[in-house]
Amino acid sequence: METETQFVPIQNADLAEDLELSFDLYLRLPLNQRVVLYRRQGDVLETERLAKFVRAGNGNLVIRRDDYAKFVSYISDRLKRLLDVNPSADNRGVFDKAVRGLLRGTFESRDAAVVRSMMDNLNEISGVVIDSVLAEISVNGRRTYRNLVNLAAGGTDFQKHPVNVASLAVMIGLGTGYSSKRRIADVSMAALLHDLGLAKLPGALALRAHRRDVHDPDERKKMEGHVRHSLEIIDERRIEISTLTRTMIEQHHEKFNGAGFPKKLSGLQVSPFAQILHMADEIDQQVFGAADSHEVGQGLKRLFEEWHREKCFEPVLLQRVRSLFFSN
Repeated sequence: METETQFVPIQNADLAEDLELSFDLYLRLPLNQRVVLYRRQGDVLETERLAKFVRAGNGNLVIRRDDYAKFVSYISDRLKRLLDVNPSADNRGVFDKAVRGLLRGTFESRDAAVVRSMMDNLNEISGVVIDSVLAEISVNGRRTYRNLVNLAAGGTDFQKHPVNVASLAVMIGLGTGYSSKRRIADVSMAALLHDLGLAKLPGALALRAHRRDVHDPDERKKMEGHVRHSLEIIDERRIEISTLTRTMIEQHHEKFNGAGFPKKLSGLQVSPFAQILHMADEIDQQVFGAADSHEVGQGLKRLFEEWHREKCFEPVLLQRVRSLFFSN
């Protein structure tokens, strides 16, 4: 008889209609916490029907722990195949559905442990995609990514941060229509390198750098210097990055309303890619990073409401990103 510990939760990745499964798919029924078989390996997954069933609160998706590698391969292979297709309206629509399923599934649980498990899922899936793209675009970038993934695997939340941000930024980029391999490589590298400069700050300050309520003016000035320090380290180590990647790192704390740093840019002066990196950075720090202290879904809603109220990001872009996480 199978026990609860033999199963792991997964996202409802709404990738394609009538997609054949490469693993058995189960539902955990919330009323009695029973786990029941929903579809067998080789069966057709009716994604729209399943999505409605799960949204109605009738069950959470789980798979056998032994099938986890198959799940990651199933989702990431589909995303990689989509990247090989010429961009089109239909293709963008498929990416939008896929990303919505992955991001909503990652943050919807009220259980912090489940959210962390889902974030691991997202990192695994996006990691396969990022690794594949960097293998084509940037060999050095791929090496950097693998080193950081290995460090994050047994590291602290601080060490996991660049990998989490890379996953979120790439998924947000795909979901908002930026699906070329070149752009995925640029976004990945910017996410991985954006906080290198924290290494030049005092250790205690670096660990608190993204908290909003702990900086006196001197601390704030030192913390804001990490953007410059990141670019200095990249240049010192002769890390090859694209012009767009450099711009994203330079601007990842700028705001549409002009209240960001280090240059107080505003409006369309701020690259949309830098804004995507900024959103991913904030989501990981302010929402996922605080998963133990409050319900994640509500924290995410509050963050989007704050961004909207304060005009932190270009309004159309912000609405497109919000739609990836919420249904209304």
